[in-house]
Amino acid sequence: MKEVTVGVYHQGCWGSGSAEKFPGSIATIRGPLIINRTPEGLAEINNTFDVKFSDNKERDDYLRYIRGHPLIRNIYALHKTNARAILSFKWKGTSSYASVMESEISYTGPIVQENGFEKHTVLAKNPNALKKLLGGLDIIGEAKVFKVSKIQNTENPHSLTEKQAKALRVARAMGYYSWPRKVGLEEMARASDCSRRAFQENLRKAEAKVIPNMLNKDFGI
Repeated sequence: MKEVTVGVYHQGCWGSGSAEKFPGSIATIRGPLIINRTPEGLAEINNTFDVKFSDNKERDDYLRYIRGHPLIRNIYALHKTNARAILSFKWKGTSSYASVMESEISYTGPIVQENGFEKHTVLAKNPNALKKLLGGLDIIGEAKVFKVSKIQNTENPHSLTEKQAKALRVARAMGYYSWPRKVGLEEMARASDCSRRAFQENLRKAEAKVIPNMLNKDFGI
């Protein structure tokens, strides 16, 4: 299972157009995304964006551009402050949002418009689901994969067996990693109700999985 960030540059869309025209802007979707299909096959969309800008001038120019865009049916500024605006939109057209939601892929992060692309962070269960998504986005415009990362098992990120995890827990609880060391392998093996050899093997294998990952993550070595 992969978490993928894909982007689409949609020619003629207000989202891609504003992200390209105002490079200092970053628009992040907030709240629900409501999509209805029209009889013509277009998408009618209601959503709210939190938009940050490089300065107030870019904010005001952005609002003028959006209000004059032919796809926008209604726009309301819920909040405006220094170099920021929270905007409620209603618009109609071909939508990358609908393509994502109809591709058997789940969102894991908000939609973000920046640097000319509408970016979607999604969970792809298999390569075919991702292929289908990219195919749908290619019909709309230029699709690009920005990031692919493997989903970690947060309950067991080092893939320890039950015996290996138990050996680490016992070693830590009994002071094996204290200085000076408070306990030896024989005592820990007895506490775990197994042989010294079996306990040592489980502990060493656990350490071989955990320690390199920790060094790489925390120290880059």
